[in-house]
Amino acid sequence: MKKLHLKLFIVCIFLFKSFTLEAQTIYLTKKAHVQFIVISGDKTIEAHNNTVAATFNPATVTIEFTLLMKSFIFTKTEFEDKFNSEYVDSDNFPKACFKGKITNYEGFDLKSPENVVLTIQGELTIKGISKQLTLTSSVHSKSGNIEGNSEFTIHPADFNINLNKKSEPISQSNVEINVEFLLEPKE
Repeated sequence: MKKLHLKLFIVCIFLFKSFTLEAQTIYLTKKAHVQFIVISGDKTIEAHNNTVAATFNPATVTIEFTLLMKSFIFTKTEFEDKFNSEYVDSDNFPKACFKGKITNYEGFDLKSPENVVLTIQGELTIKGISKQLTLTSSVHSKSGNIEGNSEFTIHPADFNINLNKKSEPISQSNVEINVEFLLEPKE
C-alpha cells in the first residue's frame, strides 16, 4: 500500500511540474518590427525599427513591446536627427513602451495555425506620456511560435510631439503604426 501511495505521489508531482512548466512559458523576441508612417499632402515620413523587444505571458495574458527611439531608420535620412532631437527628444526619453492585457484570450489555442483576432487594452508611453489604447492584433501559431501583427493610429499632439511651424500640416496628421512579431517560447 505504501508503494502505491509513493507512486501516486510521484505521479502527482510530475503532473504538477508539467502544468507549472507550461504556465511559466513566456514568448519573446528582440526582433519585432515597428513601422510608422506620416502622410500629409505630398509629404511622407516613414521609419522602421527592427530591434523591438516583445514579451507575451500566457499565464497573465499580458503583452509588452519596448523600443529604443534612436533605433528607427528613416527612408529619408534628413528626418532622423529632427525626429530624435526635436520631436521625441530621444536623449531624455530614449524608450517607447506598450503594455497591455488581452481581453478576449479565452479559447485561444497557442498551437493553432488559424488566424485569431485578439483585443488588447493597454497603455502606450512615448516621451513619458501614457495614453490608454485598445488595439487588435491578428495572431496565429507558426512552428510552435506566435506570429502576429497589429495596426493602429496615434496623434502626435497626444504625446507632446510638436512639429515645427514649417511642418504644421504634418503635426495635424495622424501617425500610422504597424507592428509585426514572431514570439518564441522560453521557459
